[in-house]
Amino acid sequence: MNFSPFVTFNGDCEQAFGYYHSVFGGELELLRYSDAPLLEMPEAQMDNKIMYAELQNHDQKLMGSDAPDAMYQAQQGVLVAWQGDSVAEVERVFAALAQGGMVRQALNYAFWTPKYGLVEDQFGVVWMISCRKDGV
Repeated sequence: MNFSPFVTFNGDCEQAFGYYHSVFGGELELLRYSDAPLLEMPEAQMDNKIMYAELQNHDQKLMGSDAPDAMYQAQQGVLVAWQGDSVAEVERVFAALAQGGMVRQALNYAFWTPKYGLVEDQFGVVWMISCRKDGV
């Protein structure tokens, strides 16, 4: 069984997933609202927005979309958790996500992992970053 986070954006999903692709690598797929056959959207400005984004990297997947203005809600009560294989990889990813964002809890040792921290990226997504226990 696999669970994957799905994050909604207020018009900047394409920029966010382009950035995440540069940070994490992997395969990126973007589908626009205008790509959907027979979809009737009253908001014409949604045509060029992202209906479905998927970033797949090994066994990890992040999905998302732009939400119509009337349906968008900022992220609350949910974090996107990501685990790296080494301390160096965790430090690189944390620093990249912090660019233009806000560090909520600096990377530091925690009893369950060599590195743990919280960062809100430039798109308002809050990430819980940690290192696999054996990833020294």
